[in-house]
Amino acid sequence: PGSTPFPYTTLFRSRGAVAVSCDLTDRQSLMQAIDTIRLLLKNSPLRAIIHNASAYYATSESLDKAMDEFDEFYRVHMLAPYVINESFREALASNGLDHADIIHITDICADNPVPENDIYCATKAGLASLTKSLAKKYAPVIQVNAVAPASLYRSEEHTSELQSHSFISYAVFCLKKKNTPPPPPPPSHPPPHPIVLYTS
Repeated sequence: PGSTPFPYTTLFRSRGAVAVSCDLTDRQSLMQAIDTIRLLLKNSPLRAIIHNASAYYATSESLDKAMDEFDEFYRVHMLAPYVINESFREALASNGLDHADIIHITDICADNPVPENDIYCATKAGLASLTKSLAKKYAPVIQVNAVAPASLYRSEEHTSELQSHSFISYAVFCLKKKNTPPPPPPPSHPPPHPIVLYTS
């Protein structure tokens, strides 16, 4: 109550999207959300998982606060994506469609870290590494990729170093195991209404 809805919430809902509230920093909340999503998937195949949820702010100068911030960044950027991927791995692999994808949204700072945001950058780098690990682990049935965007526009909130980066820059990782057989062909009549799981 009193909160401002995300600008596209109405549009998404009008097209069949279902919002599941979850605190990714809280294990119980995360697992409850996963259970809810499993119920939603009962009669529909899971087409893809997109991890766009993120926390972003400069690291506190207080070590005590920085420790709490590290825990938050780690849980949002690394632990939650891992738990969600593992929880729905089988649903993705057996979706009966011709594709199964996981997409992690990382950050250009994962490769070119900014000191003021050291913890943020480190956990985004961890997510990039997790992408490569899971791409090997889930191949060849599930493709795992990472997109690492830079700022689409510069603002006063960006440091001088961030403002000096390329205006738009991104990286995509796509790994497959060598000498692995291709996934089986999709059925001639795939299940209707595939679902995309999107965290934000």
